[in-house]
Amino acid sequence: MQTQPLIRMLILGPPGSGKTHSLRTILSAGMKAFGIFTEPGSLAVLSDVLPKMHYAYVASASEEWGSIIASAKLLGSLDISAVLKTDGHRNQHNQFMQILQLCNDFVDQHGKHWGPISNLGPDVVFFVDSLTGINKMVQGLLAGDLPSMTMPQFGAAQNLISKFVDKITATSTSHFVLTAHVLYDKDEITGGYKYLVSTIGRRLAPVLPYFFTDFVLAQRQGATFTWQTYVAQADLRVAYLPLQKAVPQDFSYLADVWRKQRLATEQQEQTITKELQ
Repeated sequence: MQTQPLIRMLILGPPGSGKTHSLRTILSAGMKAFGIFTEPGSLAVLSDVLPKMHYAYVASASEEWGSIIASAKLLGSLDISAVLKTDGHRNQHNQFMQILQLCNDFVDQHGKHWGPISNLGPDVVFFVDSLTGINKMVQGLLAGDLPSMTMPQFGAAQNLISKFVDKITATSTSHFVLTAHVLYDKDEITGGYKYLVSTIGRRLAPVLPYFFTDFVLAQRQGATFTWQTYVAQADLRVAYLPLQKAVPQDFSYLADVWRKQRLATEQQEQTITKELQ
């Protein structure tokens, strides 16, 4: 039996463009909201609707002043190649493991266990806000509090993030939303800028959008928040949103289209079944 593809949405945008704020519209779209926050500001933005959500907050590691001082001393006394060979206190950077454990058995703010996020179902939108926090956690897992990563570590980090996103988008029975900050990448030929997903390594940035049905750019003009689904500076894509420059930031648009298409698919399946009998 055919099934209607679930919504996979990647929201790109600078700070203050409404990426997190738009998550509240999951509830007004008549769906349940489950998610992981990696930034403390997100909780403040959604404070009025958090009681209606199921969420977990995982903060990336915050270095103590003593650790920062020690790192600065190393950088001031050793060659950078020698610094990168040190451990970087990686055992203190296990936050990405916490994210993976939540995906395997989601525990919300009330301590309730919901099992794997892949089993939440199509009446749920699972979100991760944001990829920036995931980037920091993966870097910490591999390099600890070192100021940079080696090339093998870069490759491993990109592979981990790609696997993480691929696992959710490929196996989850719920809809999925990922927020990400924008990287302005200068085109040396044209002199213009391309909008890319801010992540670890430029090779991964143009690959991540292919895991999603809808890849949009969040923008704000005054008090008006919109999703742009077509701009020359980014390779955006849409399946459930209209192709236009300004769509109100409301998940209901996607949910309504998905429900209609699912109904049409079910009716088509019923017709085919009757014809085969």
